[in-house]
Amino acid sequence: MQKVDILCLGTPLMDIFAKADEKFIKEADLARGCTNHLKDEEVAKIEQLLEEGAISQYPGDNARNVCEGFSYLEKTHNSQGKVCAYAGNIAGDFFGYEILRNIAKMGIESYLQIKKGKTGRIACIIDEEKERTFAVHLGVGEGGMDVGKLPSCKWFYVTSITLLAKGEISKSAYEFMEKCKKEGSKITLSLESENMLKENKEKITRFCKMADVVFLNMDEMGALGLGEKEVGKLANLVFLKKGKNGSCVFEKGKKLADVAAVPVKKVVDTTGAGDAYCAGALWALCEGKSDVEAGEEGAKLAARAVSKIGAGVFEG
Repeated sequence: MQKVDILCLGTPLMDIFAKADEKFIKEADLARGCTNHLKDEEVAKIEQLLEEGAISQYPGDNARNVCEGFSYLEKTHNSQGKVCAYAGNIAGDFFGYEILRNIAKMGIESYLQIKKGKTGRIACIIDEEKERTFAVHLGVGEGGMDVGKLPSCKWFYVTSITLLAKGEISKSAYEFMEKCKKEGSKITLSLESENMLKENKEKITRFCKMADVVFLNMDEMGALGLGEKEVGKLANLVFLKKGKNGSCVFEKGKKLADVAAVPVKKVVDTTGAGDAYCAGALWALCEGKSDVEAGEEGAKLAARAVSKIGAGVFEG
């Protein structure tokens, strides 16, 4: 089995984007601006009601988004020598095969494992104020993986959401993380979901100690009860994303630089901007660029991500 340059492990799903008003969100009994984990039939009912407001659908998941951004940079910089791989669980259904088709088109190596059941999906509801509310059913994405079938890698990317998931996928992700640590692979951890971080501070601290690189934003920093002086000590290299205010790069607990955000004529949708930043930074690090240059590459790719609806903004 080949050793890949970067392996991203997550919970594959299909993002279904639709417009609706705040009244719809209230009547659907959803917490506005939050991620609502629901049963399959509950998400199906919401999808049916949203049919008229549907905008588009596109494969989602933080890990897949990072793979897409990484692959895009490989192609546009004519390097194309590095192997980017994606791991997780899908079902042998329409959405599952759409995800396979998508990553093949992007030049991403598949280490997806096919399970019985349904592929995960998210109904992403965008209201009048551009607030995003998510109705989520992770499907087979929550299940465990056969970690022995995953390749060795130079870099491993995983999110705190996957490591803290209720299903067996969390155990599989942690098992592979430990394997990477023993083999000397670089571990990259992206901190996500304020509520999950608040409820699992001890686990997050342990995960960060295993990581070589940590990504997080201002809300996630607040959820951990940290200030900038403390956040830089989470790992050897830390990228603190500040949205329109740019980002900060920390190395060994000290701030290296403030990186400015790249100006955008019009912000259309912020979905996937954080993932794009991670992808740009990781690609730069794999290229041997400096930590500050990595932050700059992240900022460039994030600017492209906010210019269109959805995470899939690198096709064409």
